[in-house]
Amino acid sequence: MFNLPKKNKLTEIEIIAGCKKEKRRHQKALVDKYAPTLFTVARRYTRDDHTAKDILQEALHLIFKNIKKYEPTGSFQGWMRRIVITSSLKYLRDKDFLKNVVEFEPVHSSSISPEAYLKLDYEEIIHLIKKLPKGAREVFNLYIIDGYDHNEIAALLGISATTSRSQLTRARKWLRHQLNHEKKTKLCG
Repeated sequence: MFNLPKKNKLTEIEIIAGCKKEKRRHQKALVDKYAPTLFTVARRYTRDDHTAKDILQEALHLIFKNIKKYEPTGSFQGWMRRIVITSSLKYLRDKDFLKNVVEFEPVHSSSISPEAYLKLDYEEIIHLIKKLPKGAREVFNLYIIDGYDHNEIAALLGISATTSRSQLTRARKWLRHQLNHEKKTKLCG
């Protein structure tokens, strides 16, 4: 048997250096390595995969355009995630999704066991997050998943920090209600 040479995998440092020189091989390596993760970030902010792909395409364009400005003082993946988040919010703002903060119907708080969360797979959780009303979905993603604080969210979305807190509380109640409903459906179904 012949020993075929292993595909030369580029390190993150090599990918960054090559992309700064606009080398196609390195740009392809960046896309191959990071696009699935970045797509997941974009997907959390939208309701459909087609829109998430459009956002990812725009974000990748911005990443390649601005990579020369990247300084390796922090996480490269974190830097790219911020670009995807900003692109997602810009898209939603341009499409008028963030103009009005949605009021929820009151949801009766009920306790849910932590085990119920473990029974949901990633796709089910993403599906529930996608169902959140407009502003609440963005606040939930920015605060819970991406780690922004309420003042940062307020600046990004053009709302007050109090509105951000309120939307997060409503989002949590709504998701808790949906999780209880899913749990009952699985037990009875």
